[in-house]
Amino acid sequence: MTIFFCTVFAIYSLFILFMLIGWNRMLRHGHHHISQFNQSISIIVPFRNEESNLPVLIETLKGINYPQDKVEVILVDDHSTDHSLEMANKLVRNLDNYKVFVAAAEGKKNALAEGIKGSVGDVIVTTDADCQVPPAWLTAINAEFQNPDVKMVVGGVRIKPSTSFFSKLQALEFSSLIGSAAATLSLGFPTMCNGANLSYRKVTFVDVNGFQGNVHIASGDDEFLMRKIVNKFGPESLRFLSDLNSVVSTIPQVSVSDFFVQRIRWAGKWKHNSSVIVKLLAFFIFLFQFSFLTLILSFFWVGINDTLVLIVLVKILLEGFLLYRISRFLRQKINLLSFLVMQILYPIYCLLIGSLSNGLVVFWKGRVIK
Repeated sequence: MTIFFCTVFAIYSLFILFMLIGWNRMLRHGHHHISQFNQSISIIVPFRNEESNLPVLIETLKGINYPQDKVEVILVDDHSTDHSLEMANKLVRNLDNYKVFVAAAEGKKNALAEGIKGSVGDVIVTTDADCQVPPAWLTAINAEFQNPDVKMVVGGVRIKPSTSFFSKLQALEFSSLIGSAAATLSLGFPTMCNGANLSYRKVTFVDVNGFQGNVHIASGDDEFLMRKIVNKFGPESLRFLSDLNSVVSTIPQVSVSDFFVQRIRWAGKWKHNSSVIVKLLAFFIFLFQFSFLTLILSFFWVGINDTLVLIVLVKILLEGFLLYRISRFLRQKINLLSFLVMQILYPIYCLLIGSLSNGLVVFWKGRVIK
């Protein structure tokens, strides 16, 4: 049994080192301060039942430092059942470059597609209604698209700082996802991205037939599109926004139940992923977390083994160093207590989400998600 644990943990340690190499490569890519010209940009924001979040989003969008004649904002209502549509119309009433659409069909992908169809920009930028965007956001995105070979730009997202311990746990978990996305992309095998900070050329969206083929899947508007672009143009057509001033902030989930429903919804798309590498990686992470949980429980069954304790310490140190590097980029502080608690909670969380996402029916914003 010790040999099995040592083998699995050795592979995992190499994986973390691999992620560190990818992360450092992303940072070395740097960012451009001088742009040859300003792209025309359309920001698309699909929303459903976000009346309390829209005012904050619009305020940060109004603060973007980018030529107003080169940017438009399109808000697309995905059949809200609250007063979101009325709020959106009220907020943009006197803003000439803002539009509000009402999606004909249900679902985030349909709302995005409708917004893109009605847009005039050469570059599509997406974010979510519960986000806040930084002033230099579009400037950083525009710089990446100076290279005509770049088809999609993946950006960083962070959980907005909060005083609650639960939000600190969420911020830590979310940071690991963003770090993994940046590292794997930089190494040439992109695995994930986040629609809260994503941009791509409109012509590229048309070239890959947009969301055709996966509209029926509740989530994945970001990752399925990324996979299509990679398949057609290669991984070199993607970039990660390495500009420190390009990170978008989002709010944490208030309750544990809302958090789990959101993560189950996100994880549900993995079984539809066409990438063999992504599927193998997901299986290995699931196997590792199961092994780590078994290892921790074995301390109570058979006592503490010096070799196994060393394995655990190496894991904690490697993960801690990687998360420290990621958190610095995201301008977040790692809470030591939350990091240590996550060492126990994360394997349980990972196994639960991985298992439940394959068949559990959940409710999200009044809709049934299968």
